[in-house]
Amino acid sequence: MGESSTDKIESVLHEHAQKVDGKLRISCEEALALADELDVPPARIGDLCNRLDIKIHSCQLNCF
Repeated sequence: MGESSTDKIESVLHEHAQKVDGKLRISCEEALALADELDVPPARIGDLCNRLDIKIHSCQLNCF
């Protein structure tokens, strides 16, 4: 996966993340849907969320 792909995923994550109490958050359901839409493994979304300090909440499988 090229750098431009990473940039695109990061941009999409920032678009979908919501700021709550000064911190960025995204639901597990939405993170999984984005992984499917962007055709990347869910773990890639999780890694990028960690790197971008976006908290994944309401985890359906207790993976995050």
